[in-house]
Amino acid sequence: MVISIIIGRAILLLLILRAKLPALIALLIASIITGILSGIAPEKIMETVKAGMASTLGYIAVVVGLGSIFGGILQHTRSAESLATWMLATVKEKYTSLALMLLGFLVSVSIFFDVGLIILFPVIAGLVQKTGKNIIQFALPLTAGLLYLMHLFHLHLVHWLLPKSSVPI
Repeated sequence: MVISIIIGRAILLLLILRAKLPALIALLIASIITGILSGIAPEKIMETVKAGMASTLGYIAVVVGLGSIFGGILQHTRSAESLATWMLATVKEKYTSLALMLLGFLVSVSIFFDVGLIILFPVIAGLVQKTGKNIIQFALPLTAGLLYLMHLFHLHLVHWLLPKSSVPI
């Protein structure tokens, strides 16, 4: 058991320092490998990882962490800029705020507000870059759309009423 922990920590350091993986991804991989080396049943490993992280970070920290990684991928691959260009071409600049509000509303059906904002923020940044307008003109409609279902159904009741999706977006 002690050896598996030492190996797990070494793998964690290698993944972060040498492979340059984001810390959250490296921590998840190292935790899974440590669980396997410790002899934990494969079907119990994720449950154990979730329980261990929940006691330290809370479940939402994992979701927000992965959401920020996805948002970073959108930004670094210039996909957010492509989405912004497509949005401006499709709905015209005059109706961009309305389109962002609708996008926020649709996204909030399957994911929480904070994760939706983290994932979609690169799209807002792309719109600001393309149009030169103030960020508030795009951020407020998006947050209004993300918050609408939450207030309509009294906080997170909407996530209880609607079927869960296996993939957030």
